[in-house]
Amino acid sequence: MSEVIHNPQDSDTGVPTQEAGKRQPTPIRPLANILEHEHGVTLLVEMPGVSKERLQLHCDGKTLVVAGDIQIDMPEELDSLYADLRTTQYHREFSLSGEQLDTDAVNASLDNGLLKIEIPKRVELRPRKIEVTLG
Repeated sequence: MSEVIHNPQDSDTGVPTQEAGKRQPTPIRPLANILEHEHGVTLLVEMPGVSKERLQLHCDGKTLVVAGDIQIDMPEELDSLYADLRTTQYHREFSLSGEQLDTDAVNASLDNGLLKIEIPKRVELRPRKIEVTLG
């Protein structure tokens, strides 16, 4: 059974909201796959346009937070006539259920907009091969 679940309270809309009279864009909720295997869990999160320097990962043991900013370089002398992209921020939270995952040993890599996060199972909970001796 998977030890990582997505947080259903994350917004899917990407629609700007009003807060104290100021428009605050809602971050984009990146798409993710959660894969479980015998050694742990792997998350594949789509973060196109986010560089390693603009990526933030936080894990407090019960929640994994993935956030990032897209940098769009536009010349100052140009004005946008039309833009589908309303925000330049990604944000998603994952609940880490159970005590089976070793959140101190999380590894992450970013390659062409695909963030790969590996969370191993605690060593004492991993399957292991037992060698049989004659004798």
